[in-house]
Amino acid sequence: MSTFVISVADVDEFGKDFDFIVESSWIDEALSGLEIRADASSRPGALSVHVQKNGRDLFLTGQLRATLTAPCVRCLEPATIAVDTSLLALLSPTTAIQGAPPALELSTEDLDRGTYSGDALVLDSLVREYLLVECPMQPVCRQDCKGLEVPAHIRPPEDFGAKERGIDPRLSPLLKLKDQVLPKKE
Repeated sequence: MSTFVISVADVDEFGKDFDFIVESSWIDEALSGLEIRADASSRPGALSVHVQKNGRDLFLTGQLRATLTAPCVRCLEPATIAVDTSLLALLSPTTAIQGAPPALELSTEDLDRGTYSGDALVLDSLVREYLLVECPMQPVCRQDCKGLEVPAHIRPPEDFGAKERGIDPRLSPLLKLKDQVLPKKE
């Protein structure tokens, strides 16, 4: 069931403002299958949008705020992700898009263009997309996180890679190749 729904009949050329609460349960359901979750210790998120008609298209601007958590890539503890982003989209009715010839290349304007169908503008997928885009690819719980402790029995020795050991014999074919390719210094 859709949560963020706006009736197209309520929107005119001057526009109208709409405010929604982004509940933790909605975030968890929308991001199911991912390691990203709503931060249960924070208050619910907020979605504020202004929608106005531009011919048959709808122009949407707004602000999305939510607090998410994801495992820290260094220590696997929960990392807090504060989302506070602006929304911008131009939405066209699906009937107008279906009759248009397919575009061979996407322009910058096409990236911010979406569709709506019928008498309702459903923003759930747009909100989900913005939440995902705002999540870092490698979240960390804090900048000075040292990560997981490597057990002593699998740590390399302290002198690992020291010059005294010489060159690994497995690399000797590469050294021969280097001598053949690079000019000798005189």
